[in-house]
Amino acid sequence: VLGDIERLSQAGLSEEFVNNIMDDFRFWQDDLQEVCRRGCAIRIEQVMKPADVRIDENASVTEAVHLIVMAHAQSILVTRQAKVIGVLRLSDLFAEVGGFVTSTDCQ
Repeated sequence: VLGDIERLSQAGLSEEFVNNIMDDFRFWQDDLQEVCRRGCAIRIEQVMKPADVRIDENASVTEAVHLIVMAHAQSILVTRQAKVIGVLRLSDLFAEVGGFVTSTDCQ
């Protein structure tokens, strides 16, 4: 059961995490027009996270994987001479590593 805190905590999920999921689930129980109305009132600055994790464009994929994992980030800024030139997403790294693992070079 989704709301069974004791059972879910045995699976390693915190009470705060479960409560957040329950709040998200309740979000979709409202009328669609009400959901849209609330969404219009939310500003990006209320949901964004500061982009403070950066990596140089010449860093290795290994360094990027380490940085993104240690920072618990979904993406990191890519820089050239301290100027942001792009964004590296976790999904980009997953695709790159996945391609390498399934290639014949790795077997």
